Amino acid sequence: MEAKKCLRCGIFHLGTEDICKTCKESDMKDIAKLNSFMDYNGLEFSELKEKEAFDKVVFELGMSSEKITRYMNTYIKDEVYGDSIKKNEESEII
Repeated sequence: MEAKKCLRCGIFHLGTEDICKTCKESDMKDIAKLNSFMDYNGLEFSELKEKEAFDKVVFELGMSSEKITRYMNTYIKDEVYGDSIKKNEESEII
């Protein structure tokens, strides 16, 4: 197992994920908030490929566009593109 630098906080950690355990817990809370917002507003993640919808989510949740993009590319990709695309492949959201 090799040391990786956490994409969120920058510390080095051992593991297979791009973020450390502490940041993963924070990410899961943020993703739950994002999912709740999407459900409450009747939005699909595929709609966030449109700039206007994406900007609305960024503004309403107060999360950075980089953070939401990372969540979508890391955790939610299958909901946007379908099961045939696995995480960490070339095509990314936004």
